[in-house]
Amino acid sequence: MAVLRFRGRRTGNAYVVPAGIYDHAGAQFVFSESRWPANFRGGLPVEVVRRGVTTLEQGELVADPAVVGPAMRAVLAAGTSQRMLGIAIDKGHTPTDSELAAIRRAIVIRPVGAPS
Repeated sequence: MAVLRFRGRRTGNAYVVPAGIYDHAGAQFVFSESRWPANFRGGLPVEVVRRGVTTLEQGELVADPAVVGPAMRAVLAAGTSQRMLGIAIDKGHTPTDSELAAIRRAIVIRPVGAPS
């Protein structure tokens, strides 16, 4: 778990959002069905508070199912429960990357200055 602190892209309103944060492919991912991830379209600075340590990072909304789907699949394969991700997959069904991407938005969070 982590707390994300950032300012709204258009309004400048301060947001403080508790979120599950998951490591995958050298980046950190946050998945959400809410509307707040839209603030990260095009990239946005974000303070990440994790285990009492605050770091300044750069978050970016990712819409590409070819990125979101495999990331969710890897997080699930690593042992994160469907419940923790707030999803339910029918028993015996293996969702496609497009199906996984359709149920959650993803934000990729990287250290400031890290390559995309």
